[in-house]
Amino acid sequence: MLERLAPDLIVTQELCSVCAVSYDIVDRAARRLGSDPHIVSLEPSSLDDVFATIAFLGELTSREAEATALVRGLRDRVARLKSTAAPNRPTVLVLEWTEPPMSAGHWTPGLIELAGGTPLLAHPGQNSRALAWDDIVAADPAHIVVGPCGYDLEKTRDAIDELARSVPQWSALRAVQNGSVHPIDGNAYMNRPGPRLVDTAELIRDALLAAETR
Repeated sequence: MLERLAPDLIVTQELCSVCAVSYDIVDRAARRLGSDPHIVSLEPSSLDDVFATIAFLGELTSREAEATALVRGLRDRVARLKSTAAPNRPTVLVLEWTEPPMSAGHWTPGLIELAGGTPLLAHPGQNSRALAWDDIVAADPAHIVVGPCGYDLEKTRDAIDELARSVPQWSALRAVQNGSVHPIDGNAYMNRPGPRLVDTAELIRDALLAAETR
């Protein structure tokens, strides 16, 4: 298929070899092509990095004006987020996986801060890491956002149900008892470093604000 498409540019990633095709695989495949495409690997680890990759791709594809307009619009939304975020900065645990529980990594802690929350047990700019349930219990977050990598909303809700069935510590958490567990479509909104990350911060802000009015 790659040979039939004869691309001039192939965009890939090296952030995670599990979630998407890795740079090495793409490079090996491209070597078999006669067209010698330009291969670019994007490695954003924060929202600002994502904005930079958009600008970079705009340059590579001679779409600088479109890329600049997109980034300008996203930055305007970020500015509005900062002025409408949850005011009390409640503590928020993000689970990017549930068995085992995995922390918020890369850009996700920054999204929590934009939404008005205080990220717990997070690893900004780094890979997500496995967490111990004892540490989660000790942190006792006010809110828990669950968005397993690659899961849609239905599968995410199933994963939360499984936590309730199989993890004794789950039901004792303050966020669970207060109904402040927020499922999110990780595949669409959390796990992919693109423009929808601003949507993600807006969704989390709305969830935190709604919880305050209950």
